[in-house]
Amino acid sequence: SLYNEAFEKLTKAIELGANYYDLACHYSLRNNKEKALELLEQVLKNDEISISHIETDEDWDNLKEDNDFKELIKKYKKES
Repeated sequence: SLYNEAFEKLTKAIELGANYYDLACHYSLRNNKEKALELLEQVLKNDEISISHIETDEDWDNLKEDNDFKELIKKYKKES
């Protein structure tokens, strides 16, 4: 499918040094919470994107009420 082709290209771009944030968003949109949060934490550890951006990004709407998502955001809000 076109979606899978886009995913493969995004994965290749990350292997070549692109930001993990887009891939984390992809997993969020596909309802793969575990992988989405794993990659999001990597992004936050590397300070690649602001918490405020994540909080307003519609790609995370399906997880914004999730306790694990909230805890992750809370953890990195304290550190910033």
